[in-house]
Amino acid sequence: MLFRLALSQSSLRLSSCFLIFFSRSCSVWVFFSTLSSSSLMRSSASSSLLLMLSIEFFMAVMSFFISSWFLFISSWFFFISSWFLHILLNWSSIFFIHLMTITLNSFSDRLLASIASISFTSFSDDACFSLIFGLVLCFTMISLLKVFGYVVLSLLH
Repeated sequence: MLFRLALSQSSLRLSSCFLIFFSRSCSVWVFFSTLSSSSLMRSSASSSLLLMLSIEFFMAVMSFFISSWFLFISSWFFFISSWFLHILLNWSSIFFIHLMTITLNSFSDRLLASIASISFTSFSDDACFSLIFGLVLCFTMISLLKVFGYVVLSLLH
């Protein structure tokens, strides 16, 4: 009988230790459960009652631990996924800026080549094509401006 009481008290202490260890955020609950278990141990309660109480405390602690572990894992998953999305967006923006820089540099190279072909310093095929394309575009814009100018002037008179 004394051995059963000592065994139930040690299991009750073990479950109280688990309860204190895994439920720091519920300090009021831990305090009252430890206080009630201490008062039950001081009173001459039966060993089966203490054993049942310690099993219930242990199950409550384990359920609290499992639920908090699930919340921790889910929050860790959301943190990792948001970090991955952040890195992916950073890399895609860097890639987009790099691609835009390459495109603008190629256009500026063609512009410089067309200027160089105007000064007759180099006559490459791309430069001649850029020069011809630039002249056609320029003459088209000038003719459109003239047409719109005539339309505006005719509307004003």
